[in-house]
Amino acid sequence: MGSIDLSNHRFNFGGVNESEVMLEVYDLNTSDIIYSQRVIAFVARGNDNDDIHFAKSNDALILGAYKRMINELMKKSITIK
Repeated sequence: MGSIDLSNHRFNFGGVNESEVMLEVYDLNTSDIIYSQRVIAFVARGNDNDDIHFAKSNDALILGAYKRMINELMKKSITIK
């Protein structure tokens, strides 16, 4: 998934595509937050003389941030048997 910017480099003023994923885990007995994590994913386009730019779409940024968050959660989690 991605996007292509075909605008002429004379009209390229840079740009940023940013997405955020937040996860909060609550204790259902006390309604307290017991775990919270926020991941921000972004891609920036620089000011250059290129007429074509490839960048990740919002969907791809969100999915990447989600995967990073889940991987971190799995590393920190304990398994109850």
